Amino acid sequence: MKRFLALLTLCTLIAVTGCKKDDSTDTPVTPVTPTDETGGLVGTWVSAGANVAPLLRTYFKTDSVIATFTSDLKYTVLQYDSGKAVQTLGGTFAYTKSTKDTLNGTIYSIVASQATPTTLIARGIYVADKVAAPNKLYYEVVADGAGTAPTPATGLASTKSTTGLNLALYGLSNVQKYVKR
Repeated sequence: MKRFLALLTLCTLIAVTGCKKDDSTDTPVTPVTPTDETGGLVGTWVSAGANVAPLLRTYFKTDSVIATFTSDLKYTVLQYDSGKAVQTLGGTFAYTKSTKDTLNGTIYSIVASQATPTTLIARGIYVADKVAAPNKLYYEVVADGAGTAPTPATGLASTKSTTGLNLALYGLSNVQKYVKR
């Protein structure tokens, strides 16, 4: 019985001395927020009315667009026409950060590999303005074979037709403006 009491006393002593007050300071710990390596592209974006690219409004009668980009490099786009019919586009994307800044952000190159409803590759650029409240996204891509895509060097509104005409000069800008949802 004495051994049991001695062992119990030793265990209690270890438990009490092992449970002393926390040694940390009173400084609050700031949670670490994951970095969005895409420059702010990840999230859901809405484009409607005058924010819809004139090229889409004119030729496709697009009324509004809801685009969602995820951190696993997938995207879904819901494109509504003026009659409110919806077309769903989806696929994956890859991006490259450039060294050129504009509109409160860095220009990124993007390659969108669309899988639905048809397979195609679209190339272009985007800039996420994370200073504006709500955040804004400027996005301009061109399907391979449909014209010359913009680059960080040529900047936004530099899409060219298959004949080399800058579409923005003819009121057909391909820049899609979004607001973060």
